[in-house]
Amino acid sequence: MSSVKGYARISNRLWRDPKTVSLAEHQPRAFALWVLAIAYCSDNLTDGLLDPMAIRMLGLSEKTLSCLVKNGFLDEEPEGYRVHNYLGWQTSRESVEAKREKARERMRRIRSQ
Repeated sequence: MSSVKGYARISNRLWRDPKTVSLAEHQPRAFALWVLAIAYCSDNLTDGLLDPMAIRMLGLSEKTLSCLVKNGFLDEEPEGYRVHNYLGWQTSRESVEAKREKARERMRRIRSQ
């Protein structure tokens, strides 16, 4: 896993979204784990995928996973679960790696002068 310095994006309007507010009110643990899952995916460049190891590491129980799927926060996939609409809000692995490569190339040019 590659740890990335940076931040995951969470909308400033999250507190006003009825679906999210309902989850936070009725299932606060599921809400907190969903936010941690977003941070995990951003940090590890998974494009929103939570594989079995990530699920264990984050402490996502079957009950919590079921709740998050049922309420539209996660999508079940053959490889595990994916944060719903992750790439609609977060930077993709491909974009992060391309940006890093451009920065490395820029530094190589500067150092070679």
